[in-house]
Amino acid sequence: MAEAVFAHMLRQNGLEDQFHVDSAGTSSYHILGQLKHVVNTGFQWITVVDKIKPEGSKAIVQLFGDFDPEGDRIISDPYYG
Repeated sequence: MAEAVFAHMLRQNGLEDQFHVDSAGTSSYHILGQLKHVVNTGFQWITVVDKIKPEGSKAIVQLFGDFDPEGDRIISDPYYG
């Protein structure tokens, strides 16, 4: 969802050519290689819902909820509430 929202906002503001947007799971139950994909792409900034920074990543990691205009920093887990 975060990827789709961000990509939409970039298109609305004519900035889509200035960013590469991607998403990946970072939990241990995700397919092996997804986390490696995040680390190896050289992203400068990663927004997350749970403050997990991929091992070896030099990216700035920030909660996606920090950008909520209403100040709700914590995003409820869609699977487990």
